[in-house]
Amino acid sequence: MKILHIDDIASTNSYAKQLIRSTPDEPLLLVAQQQSGGKGQYGRIFSSPKGGLYFTILFQPLLQTKHLPLITLATGVACASCLVAETGLELTLKWPNDIYVAGKKLGGILCESEVVDSNHLPYVIIGVGLNINTTLVDYPSEIQSIVTTVREHTHLTFSLEVLLEKIVGQILDNIRILSSEPQIVLDQWQDYDYLYRRPVEYVAQQQVVCGTGDGITDSGCYKVIDSQGKIHQIVGGQLRPL
Repeated sequence: MKILHIDDIASTNSYAKQLIRSTPDEPLLLVAQQQSGGKGQYGRIFSSPKGGLYFTILFQPLLQTKHLPLITLATGVACASCLVAETGLELTLKWPNDIYVAGKKLGGILCESEVVDSNHLPYVIIGVGLNINTTLVDYPSEIQSIVTTVREHTHLTFSLEVLLEKIVGQILDNIRILSSEPQIVLDQWQDYDYLYRRPVEYVAQQQVVCGTGDGITDSGCYKVIDSQGKIHQIVGGQLRPL
């Protein structure tokens, strides 16, 4: 895998998209010390001060199209399992792409895809941002109450290089598992489910559903059971705890 280290960039995901046509067949890993315009879900900015771990993997996985949406979940499992092993923290995953500690956001995942040629596999862009060696004062005041960092909980500083190697390796391993036994990854994700059996609210356009989190389906959708016992399978929109 080719690795490109960058001191400061707007967004590793955006830069990866620019490199697609000039990228050889081997996977490309972009790593930034900080981002000025890190990309979050729904076009939000992901605050990325120095001390965090910010990277994007660009490659063409050998996956069936139906399994591509599961890459976000596989990436979440990789991040959570590696961080648990390295830091001892108890982590959870909030569907579809957030990593939590003690009810606060520790990191996020943004997976995108680009089709350059219909005769070839699509490129997948896996962006990961993790709050590792930062402290709350490094973040804008308006989000300090909802974010957290590894350092805030452990009072320790961790090697970003070691974490990067372990997490990227596990992400690629999990994606290989998706190609043959996706249920293994789905079951692992369910073990970290932050919303399971919690009151939740789902909002998408004009639709609002309140209910209880009930885990994921085989296709990676999230299930919400409303007060009438009806099961809603969530594909997009915003899902949050109440």
